[in-house]
Amino acid sequence: MSSSDALHPQQLQMFMPARELLAMTPSDYNPNRSTSRTVDDMWANKLEESKEDKFYPKIHADGSVDTRVRQDYNSLHASIASEGVLKPVQVTRTAADFGEGTPRAHLRNQAVLFEGHHRVAAANDIDPQMEVPVDHYSVRVH
Repeated sequence: MSSSDALHPQQLQMFMPARELLAMTPSDYNPNRSTSRTVDDMWANKLEESKEDKFYPKIHADGSVDTRVRQDYNSLHASIASEGVLKPVQVTRTAADFGEGTPRAHLRNQAVLFEGHHRVAAANDIDPQMEVPVDHYSVRVH
């Protein structure tokens, strides 16, 4: 059963499967200015970066970072494989006039993943059904 199965039509999801988030328009990809040739290339780059050997501190579900008790994972990917996605990703539904005359104009009138691309790429690679915490918010760019 998906987290969206029992939603009221006016209720926003608190969790979404990674595959659904991956299907949203990513704010990190601009078809006119991107170094990646396609959206799939961008997601492949995000997945590769999530597997890089870096230090990731313990992040609590509320988004706070625990500086006293830190867990050392080899990568974000390893952290998510072990504990799941702890920090919510940010999504929004943009307006028809969103970003007029800005580099984000291509994002108008659609569901957009604004923050959390590496977490979504890693979660989808581990398990496309993995439930990822989501923050919904409104943005306005003029």
